[in-house]
Amino acid sequence: MRGSFNHETHEIPETGVSIFFVYFVCFVVSVAHNMTILSRLALAILLFHSLAAFALGDASPAPRLILIKVDGLSPLVLDAAINPGDPATNRLPHPELFREAHSQLRSVLKHDRLLPNIESYFYRNGVRSSMYCATLPLSTPSWAVIDTGQRSIVKSNSYFNRLTGEVTSYLDQLRESLAMVKGAGRTSALWQLDLAGIPLLSDFFRDERVWTSIQPFYRKRPTDQLSSLGKNFISRGEPSKNPLRLIKRHVADSAYGADYPERNDHVLASLTARKVLETDLGGNERYDFLSILFSSIDHQFHVDPHYENILSWLMRADDWIGEILSAVEQSQRRSSTLVVLLSDHGLDFDPIRLNYSFPINRWLRQRDFGGHTVLAPVAEDTEHALTVPVRGVDFSRVYESSESPFGPTVPHGEKGYPTAYTDNTGNPRFDAYLRNSDLNR
Repeated sequence: MRGSFNHETHEIPETGVSIFFVYFVCFVVSVAHNMTILSRLALAILLFHSLAAFALGDASPAPRLILIKVDGLSPLVLDAAINPGDPATNRLPHPELFREAHSQLRSVLKHDRLLPNIESYFYRNGVRSSMYCATLPLSTPSWAVIDTGQRSIVKSNSYFNRLTGEVTSYLDQLRESLAMVKGAGRTSALWQLDLAGIPLLSDFFRDERVWTSIQPFYRKRPTDQLSSLGKNFISRGEPSKNPLRLIKRHVADSAYGADYPERNDHVLASLTARKVLETDLGGNERYDFLSILFSSIDHQFHVDPHYENILSWLMRADDWIGEILSAVEQSQRRSSTLVVLLSDHGLDFDPIRLNYSFPINRWLRQRDFGGHTVLAPVAEDTEHALTVPVRGVDFSRVYESSESPFGPTVPHGEKGYPTAYTDNTGNPRFDAYLRNSDLNR
């Protein structure tokens, strides 16, 4: 049995949750306004609820905004998953393979609909809107536009200090969250926005009424999410506390099990459902603004873009979203909640190939390209990908060049002295930074 909320048997009332479905797909198409459609619509609906309650003398709970963000969720792929017979599906690479995979999954699982929660709430009973803005097709710049309603001053997924050789990846959510717990007060990407005085949408809500998950832009310590994630890593999702069963689960996971993005998203769905229903000392539901980010879909498009895999992950995302919506249905503020499902960008992918294929790091290590020792935040091949301490989390590593004029083979040289930093995260963009040195002449 899949999913915690099955719409095959659940009838959605006409006067229920205020649901709005927004595709916020950031491609270079048109210029974004100072405030996005999402921001305007959210404020308009929340204001409408407040004025209506005041005019009618209604003492109903205050309005609430819930943002469900799915990184890398292509609107074209999602539309095709809902209705593979739509002619627009032909715009996908190898559309015949998509329809075949869709048909096989429906047949094996005996489901009429693969994504019942998304289809019921957002396609049939909600509003769907396509919004395009001008920014880079990268996660951090795209989320900056969405979270602020302004053009992004963040231009990449990472920051490289040419002087010190230090590298910071804005997508390194695990290490960023640990820094937040230590008292950083904001993420590295948010630091740039704060310097420019650019507020987040969440900044317009009372601080104690805001809850956000781990994502590129947030301020609060994610202690709840890290605690839930730690418990899941120990139990591996095994409900039994029997030591023998826990050992068996760990052994099974060592062969094949969830990596960090999947485990994090699974934990996040349950945690968010609890946060929706969490009450304060007065017995009122605590949060007016909740913002969560699921990253597994983007991760899977990069590591295994075959349609069978992508559709199976969309089904998992549908389960996670259904768990959250089920909590909204049970909440005191059911009739005054605005739920927005949105994404940051689509992906340039091919279901029969992987995105990590351009050997730029190897080129830079050759004499003709400068003989650089390269510092990179992602593994450049399968062999190195298997060496990460936490599966699904890339760790920065140095790729030594035997041609480096600063390497251990020259006088006063040293091993592991990077002169180039590269960031190639599978999107149609590549960043290369060179340390200030004679190599730049």
